[in-house]
Amino acid sequence: PAKFTDILAQCGLDPVVDEQLTNTQRLRNLDELLSSMGAQVAVIENEYFDRDYIEDYARYYARCHKLYDRRCVRAHMFDKVFLLEDVKRLILSSGDEATRELQAHYLGFVVIRPLKKTVVGRTCLRMPENSQMMLLAKRRVTVSFFGCPLSVECMPFQEQDKAVSACATSALWSAVQVTSCLFGHCNVSPSRITELATELGISFGRVMPNNHGLTIEEMLHAVRRVGLDVVCVRLTDRGMPLRKSIILGNLYAYLHAGLPLILVGKLLPDSPMTQTDCAMHDMHAIAVCGYCKSDDGSSGIVQRPQLLAASVLDVVANDDQIGVYEKLRVKGSFATTDFATRWEKNGHKLGFQVRYLIVPVYHKIRVSYEDAWNVLLGFDRMLRTYVKGVSIRWSIVLSLSNDFKQRVRTMSDISDDAKLDVLTASLPRYIWEVRAFYGDKENAVFCIDATDAGQGLEIGRSLFRGVDLVDIVETMPFKDPIKDNPLFNACLEAVKIRKSYENQLV
Repeated sequence: PAKFTDILAQCGLDPVVDEQLTNTQRLRNLDELLSSMGAQVAVIENEYFDRDYIEDYARYYARCHKLYDRRCVRAHMFDKVFLLEDVKRLILSSGDEATRELQAHYLGFVVIRPLKKTVVGRTCLRMPENSQMMLLAKRRVTVSFFGCPLSVECMPFQEQDKAVSACATSALWSAVQVTSCLFGHCNVSPSRITELATELGISFGRVMPNNHGLTIEEMLHAVRRVGLDVVCVRLTDRGMPLRKSIILGNLYAYLHAGLPLILVGKLLPDSPMTQTDCAMHDMHAIAVCGYCKSDDGSSGIVQRPQLLAASVLDVVANDDQIGVYEKLRVKGSFATTDFATRWEKNGHKLGFQVRYLIVPVYHKIRVSYEDAWNVLLGFDRMLRTYVKGVSIRWSIVLSLSNDFKQRVRTMSDISDDAKLDVLTASLPRYIWEVRAFYGDKENAVFCIDATDAGQGLEIGRSLFRGVDLVDIVETMPFKDPIKDNPLFNACLEAVKIRKSYENQLV
């Protein structure tokens, strides 16, 4: 099996001599990830010029008195034992069959930078196939394996080098690597992100080496300078930490649109520690790319409304100090904010408490998750107030309208007329789908215009895959539209349409 510490030895980094390097947790975790992926062979590509590192080199390392190498090493991982002669035969073959064989066993690559300690550069590895993790914020990275085109779906990762980037820069870099494919903006290196974030000149300390990290304001500015807009969910006015329902709700909603999120928070001890012990672990940033759900899809936590997001057990993120696809276990009740991590300080386990949630978004996505949530909250309260025994679970996800229409085409439980009504409708590019579930069955979908000006949410289309929700609304005591609740009004319109159809039959 291919071990990353052995690969470092092949690159001239002796695991015995460089014990401080190879004993870091991120390298041990990288070994664990490769083992779980079934990595058998690493093919090392010497004298590789990595775009991100060469830009960082030009901006910082080239001006150092010490001579740093411009060249990196790239290690390609495979889950099949290829001998050297096998690799030569496959890359010399001009047929597609050889490329397909390599692609079938390709796990991705790791760039090894010529630095003293922070050697893990651009890392693009696919998620283990036997994992319960869902990788949602991802991009397809295409590489040339000695002339053979190979690709891997991933969220790219690299550790901070503490010269041109800190944890906030690394998290932003992972996020914009994904959004560049979604929205077409240019990729930027870690050093460029640091320059963009600090260009207003309000940072404390030196820009490079960037040992102090970035402020929240600098992170938001960097996202905007890349060419995106940004959603930032922060502390309440009373200074209380974010409720987990808000955190997981936002994660669930934006990840389903393929958007990465950045969590910024504090690393706090699970057990009492002195102030000195905890001083080094202040604010930290990670890039979220997916999650793990419970097997039965339920959390056992009672909250109103009952959200499918509550079934999230682990948040999957790139943590530049721990590793790629790191899992943070959701702790406690749905109303608290602690996540269990593998961080340790002086023998104490540290938990992660979220203080800010940042989402890089396309500038036309103007309606936020909270806007859709508030509409759903009002509708759910009406149902529970006027109708006893209502048991509905909800989900809110951001979608492309074209993806929604493709999903409608596969629905076998609605009429052709209902399908045509949705498929031929003029919908905005992005919509919020508010979905209602009875048990495991989706009962209704409400499409909210995500590009609206915010002066009042509008339902572009509503789709009822059963009569349960319409029946409930029909039994409610009032029949007039409610100004601030488009979900109720859409159900009321469905009641009127059904009555008109029944009258025609009579």
